[in-house]
Amino acid sequence: MQEFMETNRVNFEKDLENVLHKPQLDRFQEIQFQSKINSRGGNALFDPSVAKTLGITEDQRKELMAKSQAAQKELNEKIQKMRQEMQENPLQDVLNDDQVKIIEALSGKKFEQQKRSTFQVLSQSLPVPR
Repeated sequence: MQEFMETNRVNFEKDLENVLHKPQLDRFQEIQFQSKINSRGGNALFDPSVAKTLGITEDQRKELMAKSQAAQKELNEKIQKMRQEMQENPLQDVLNDDQVKIIEALSGKKFEQQKRSTFQVLSQSLPVPR
């Protein structure tokens, strides 16, 4: 699939070269690069065409990958913490005491849900080949 998409991208760029004037093509490429940076941030550096243009070395790629993974892990931890805070303190600055008590009564004793990765859930639900 990735090979198919890359072939289509290359063919599209060749078609553009036949249709657009040089300044138009240059501007299109600038906008395309900006779009990659704006939508993907630092991950845009993993795009093969961007990496090739910048001359990113294998060592740089590994370092970028490690930093990207660390940032993603930190982000996930912050999101999890925010979710937990929202569950534990459901907008108590908006709700009155009676509403908070109702939430507590409806919730009952705390239930700890077992965390599973998507892979574990999927692999357990798939039939075992015989």
